[in-house]
Amino acid sequence: MGAQFPYSSQWAKFGLRSPLAWLDITYVMKKMDKIMEQIPREEPWMCQFAQEWDDITLNSFLEKECWTKYGKEFIKAVMQANLSADPSQVSLLWSLWYVKCCDGQRRIWNVENGAQERKFWGGAVCISEALVEHLKEKVLLNSQVYELKQSDTDVTITTTDGRSYRAKYLIMAIPLPLQMKLHYDPPLPPLRNQLIQRAPVGCVIKAIVYYKKPFWRVKGFNGFVACRDGQLVLGNVLDDCRDNFPLAALTVFVFGDHAIEMQDLSKEERMKIITQDLAKAYGCDECLQPIHYEEKNWLEEQYSGGCYVSTFPPGVLSRYGRTIRKPFNLVYFGGTETATSWPGYMNGAVQAGERAAREVLYAMGLTSYSSIWKEEPEIKEVPAKPFQLSFIERHPPSFRTIISFISLSTAGCISATCFFLYRYLNKS
Repeated sequence: MGAQFPYSSQWAKFGLRSPLAWLDITYVMKKMDKIMEQIPREEPWMCQFAQEWDDITLNSFLEKECWTKYGKEFIKAVMQANLSADPSQVSLLWSLWYVKCCDGQRRIWNVENGAQERKFWGGAVCISEALVEHLKEKVLLNSQVYELKQSDTDVTITTTDGRSYRAKYLIMAIPLPLQMKLHYDPPLPPLRNQLIQRAPVGCVIKAIVYYKKPFWRVKGFNGFVACRDGQLVLGNVLDDCRDNFPLAALTVFVFGDHAIEMQDLSKEERMKIITQDLAKAYGCDECLQPIHYEEKNWLEEQYSGGCYVSTFPPGVLSRYGRTIRKPFNLVYFGGTETATSWPGYMNGAVQAGERAAREVLYAMGLTSYSSIWKEEPEIKEVPAKPFQLSFIERHPPSFRTIISFISLSTAGCISATCFFLYRYLNKS
């Protein structure tokens, strides 16, 4: 019972309930997909229209292209959930590049055959735990780096407790704004220094609300909510029920201004507001009786600065983006922000880390330059299947076309009625 993207053929109820909004969404999303085709994954700043698209916000684009209020608000809610940033705060170029790197609108949003489809048994933390078990004492926890020095032959980092570590090369994989917290000797290159000051991390609170039973399923809901009407704090809600687990759960994301407004509240107060809004969204009081509640307030995390990823306001990607992966002497840059496949996701973090490692191997003369951008093969057990689309989903009419058709049809009907009425009166 996964959430389906609104212009999916499975969104029948939505289409019947608001056909003009459905067509509006379908057309605008299709147009965004076509624009994405012109943006290179590795170098989006090389796009022919890079500066033009980077100088406007995603919100400005949607205000211009969307014609229906419901369609406009739904697309904004979807994009905010994808990007963890309000559409008014990010550039059109970066937004569309980001979604393209996640294989487009349908793939990034869908549960079935999409980004939200799979979970880890035991949670994603089991990967980190397995890595620590494998690497053992090579992993150092609670060791905050505050200084990075380079010579012609090595890199030395120093932690806040006074320990120093030296290496021939270093890969940095922390969020862009946090790179400002380090002291560099020699200093960072000017454009790199400017870039990391202009790429804030998104504002998100993630909460999981547990209930005795998935009552929303009994009422015919799949659990999915996308909201941006200003009346509810909920930005995005997903069914988070797990097999062989005694409780049902809903995962709730609170974005942007709502997340900021909730910072002065206690955990209990946030839970009360979230459950009240769930009750309004589903229209049932069962939401007010959770069994358990967990949350992660990413805004208070000093070693990430927010979630999910560093975002790019207007003017940043086209002017400073080319430095995002450019090595700084013996320092190379990983991190999910630098990925060209699923940035902002764990997939992107893995791709970026492997690419940075191959860059170091190339610098050491141990691999070829052509191997740096080697792509991992697709997982055979979970292939990305093509989406089955209807004719109108492949060729959606613009809202202007629809209005023109309706106007012409109406004019034609009036003309025909007048003609027959004239003939009838003349015969009489």
